[in-house]
Amino acid sequence: MAGVAANVMRRPASTRHPDGDEVRSFKAGPVTEMLASGGPFRAEAPPAVNLNEVLAGLADDNVHAPEGDVDAFRDIVSQAADEGIDLKIVAFPYNPWYGGGPRDLANDIGAADGGTVLVLGPNVIGTYSDSISRFALEGAQIEIARREHAEAAAIFLEQIAAPGFPWTGVTFSLLFIVAAVIVFTRWWTRRGYDFEADGAVGPAPESVSDGRRSGSSSSGAPEAPGSDTTTSSRN
Repeated sequence: MAGVAANVMRRPASTRHPDGDEVRSFKAGPVTEMLASGGPFRAEAPPAVNLNEVLAGLADDNVHAPEGDVDAFRDIVSQAADEGIDLKIVAFPYNPWYGGGPRDLANDIGAADGGTVLVLGPNVIGTYSDSISRFALEGAQIEIARREHAEAAAIFLEQIAAPGFPWTGVTFSLLFIVAAVIVFTRWWTRRGYDFEADGAVGPAPESVSDGRRSGSSSSGAPEAPGSDTTTSSRN
């Protein structure tokens, strides 16, 4: 262990500054030297993306990608057009460095040119659309993760072109059912009130008239023409 430590951390060496002060410094060990020279830990920042260059590349065929993928992407864009989708595909051989990520790039492309935008990198995906819901876009992104660019673009088109759940029809159907239930409930309640009213008030006049008929017939004596029964009873 002492030998390993000696390789990583060397004893300080002393030098003299031109002004006469002693300056102590450490000589780098093998790990530090490997990092400084690049080695397996070296990483380069991807080049920044120029939005105007991307828009110019999309101007002719809605494709901005490496030459090897252009033909496949053009076929997918043509299929999307047949489905009524204005699809734009932007692909990079590296993970693009732009704003907050590929979604920002897709949003800016869509804001400038509209349509549906798919941005692809080796490990990143960004999408935008002015006609397709974010829910559908996110679902399509899940399906195309970790796939080759041409395959990912083809699956993406399949996902966004597939008919979704008919929420509009279901909503109108539910509203119609609710309205029908309300109307039926009001009609049934009104019908119940009418039955109660007929049972409490309707039979009373009939019983009174029946009593009068029975009273007049029980006397047995026919009334004289022109006689007033009310007056005779008072007398």
